[in-house]
Order: sequence, then structure tokens, then C-alpha cells
Amino acid sequence: MSSLAWDAYIENESEFTVLPAGEYEFTVTKFEKTWYDGSSKIEPCNCAALELTISSPGVGKSVMKERLFLVDKVEWKLCEFFRCIGQKVHGQGVTMNWNTVLGSKGRAMVEVNTYKGNDGNTYTNNSVTRYLDPEVEMGGEEDGAW
Repeated sequence: MSSLAWDAYIENESEFTVLPAGEYEFTVTKFEKTWYDGSSKIEPCNCAALELTISSPGVGKSVMKERLFLVDKVEWKLCEFFRCIGQKVHGQGVTMNWNTVLGSKGRAMVEVNTYKGNDGNTYTNNSVTRYLDPEVEMGGEEDGAW
């Protein structure tokens, strides 16, 4: 991320569309190693900030922001993600290779969240509830490509 000058030329609009809940193919289009300051649910930790781009016929294109927390409490979600993108085999351990995450493809179950903003208005967004195994949940595709 880089800062902009006050008189900078700008053109990149948000591609934010709330998708209906369901199963979607995604591509990791942005990956950044960040630090999470912690909350009542997750301790301070390293965090992978991802942007997942989803293109769906009839719905269009949507960019979802997701975070993967590097804590043992949610290690299951890290395993799920790395299986989804083809880096991990079910039932076996793996050293996470973050250098190959950008551009990776997978499938995920997406839900619609409703929340109140700091301004008191109600908003909706999407989040991943589950990353899907390509070889089991995509009809035998063992290499994760589609």
C-alpha cells in the first residue's frame, strides 16, 4: 500500500458487490503479511490479509477481504485454506508456503453478514465460512484447476 498526494490522480473504484450466499470459485488477487492487534476472541498475532476475487455469471465480479490469523485456535482454517488451494493434502501436515498464495485458485462457501456500522447504519458484506477441498468437493478434480 502506498500513500497518495493530496492532488493525486485517482481512478481505481471499488469492485464491491455483495454476493448471494453460496459456493464460489475464487482467485487470491492480493496478499499481505500484517499484524493483528487482538480482540476478545483472537490474541495478537501474525495475520494474512487476502483479497479474493470472485467472478460469477449473472452476478458479476466481487472482491472479498479475508483474514487468516496465525494462531493455533484457528489452525483448522489455515489447513482448510491450504488444502483448498492445493498446497496441503488431507490428513498430512505442511509448511505453509505464502510465496505461492498470490494467484492461487480455490472454492469457498460464502455467507452474507449484516452488521451495524459506527454511523448506526446497517450494512452487508460477504465472508468465507468454509474453504472447500478440491479433490473431494469438486467432483474428483485432483489438481485444483477448473
